[in-house]
Amino acid sequence: MVRRRQLGAALRQLRSNARMTIKEVAEELQVHPAKISRLEKAQRNISVPDVLALLNLYGVTESITQERLVKLARENRQSAWWDRFDLSPPLEKYIGLEGSANKISDYQLLVPGLLQTRRYTAAVLDAFSKFDRLQKEEAIDLRSMRQEMLNPDTVLDVVMDETAVRRVVGGRDVMKEQMEHLIQVAASADSFCDVRIQIVPFTGGAHPGIMSGFTVLQFDGAASDSSGLSDVVYIEGISDPVYLERPEDVSEYLTTFDALRGRALSKADTIRLLRSVHQELA
Repeated sequence: MVRRRQLGAALRQLRSNARMTIKEVAEELQVHPAKISRLEKAQRNISVPDVLALLNLYGVTESITQERLVKLARENRQSAWWDRFDLSPPLEKYIGLEGSANKISDYQLLVPGLLQTRRYTAAVLDAFSKFDRLQKEEAIDLRSMRQEMLNPDTVLDVVMDETAVRRVVGGRDVMKEQMEHLIQVAASADSFCDVRIQIVPFTGGAHPGIMSGFTVLQFDGAASDSSGLSDVVYIEGISDPVYLERPEDVSEYLTTFDALRGRALSKADTIRLLRSVHQELA
């Protein structure tokens, strides 16, 4: 779905660059205008011949652009790694976007999913009665796979409220293991991606993130539409999550994230706090 969105957005931009309307494109290709509209909105698959026909119509001759868009069309028809899971549409959308992001700015009141151990994840899921045993096991496997499949070039910038490491989720042994994992990731230069972890201490008082966590996904060239994806804010809730894609909303959340980073402990002080909490759990 993400590849389809990238391709649709890129074709929409190229049509705009060519100063053509959907109706004009449809007339040239002798198809219904609804087909072009659905392609650009990622509401249907697009074949390689269709891509080549559109590129020719728009006068796109650069081989790099042609190869990139043809590659997206082919990849869109391949199965995604998460297809084996029974995912809701909002979660499927998020996982696809997460895997394509070049930067993830994640502020949470719990340990973020990409940094959770399996036992910590299980304990978090235990708080929600909607999960039966099989659903819980699948959710744990999915979260582990998200960590494994994340692009190693992705920058994962994490800020947590101190609540995240002080709240004993799953018992002392589970939290001790989780603290060990956070310390290892925070201190290592060889993590699954480029990870930065900071904690906003209780001594920092009230702050903009005291009410809710949020995640901002950013993509290469989003401002110029060269990636075909717009930056997005994801806010997880008890029921359906919220997506915010208006540039002004994304900008506001990025500003809030920067403010939280400004209140957070340095990397070294964060690691010291994590080790202190680990010792208290021993």
